[in-house]
Amino acid sequence: MNHKSFCMKRNIDYKEIIVDNPVFNKFYEINNPNCQDIIAIPDGCVDIEFLWKGDLVEAYVCGSLLTGRKSSIGMYDKCFGIRFNPGTIPSSFKKRMTNIVDNRCELKDFMNLDGMQVTLSERLSLEDKVDYFLKNFKYKEVAEPNSITSFITKKVKEESGFINVSKLVNTTGYSHCYVDRIFKNNVGVSVKKYASIIRLQQAIEIVKNNKEDEVYERLGFYDQAHFIHEFKRFTSITPTVFIKMNEIEIV
Repeated sequence: MNHKSFCMKRNIDYKEIIVDNPVFNKFYEINNPNCQDIIAIPDGCVDIEFLWKGDLVEAYVCGSLLTGRKSSIGMYDKCFGIRFNPGTIPSSFKKRMTNIVDNRCELKDFMNLDGMQVTLSERLSLEDKVDYFLKNFKYKEVAEPNSITSFITKKVKEESGFINVSKLVNTTGYSHCYVDRIFKNNVGVSVKKYASIIRLQQAIEIVKNNKEDEVYERLGFYDQAHFIHEFKRFTSITPTVFIKMNEIEIV
């Protein structure tokens, strides 16, 4: 699944490379020399971000947001991002997941990639950055995905988030409390919250195809008003505004 993470004007240069990798979901680059506002939206993923302001580079680890809001990325000239697959992240991230979710933390507090920061600054293309990162990242630092987490994320994605969470949890054979605790430790949010994130992610895809009227019925919202409220809370704009304003893109 190509998780959408940002809402921005189309004149901001955004590129991404989606990879078929057990650890990483995709890599992306944002060139924003005029430092225009960028809205970050919930995606259920953890990212590493390298951010440039002139010649200075900073590195952060970012957990999934719980609601959409203005991103600090908009204050920088350039961003190179690495997105992990949900639940498949370095052990040092999992140990402090409560600090990461809905937050941005300095990467140096979790792992040492100082040498990589310098080299990435010298690499011009996104393809070069991705190639270098994949060759030099220490995969042994990544914890094996928890079987419960893998099972739930797969089922939720298959149903586009429109799923009975209680029934899903019951199929694991464990208590809801236990499953939620394991899932939060690996993803950062509860199973119910993750399902709502994936449901809104799917809604974005439908709205992009100008099918707003179909969304609330297909994805289980109470009515259109409920869907519009959730979409705005998720992206900071209404579906109608998103459809009509061609200069806005969700990526």
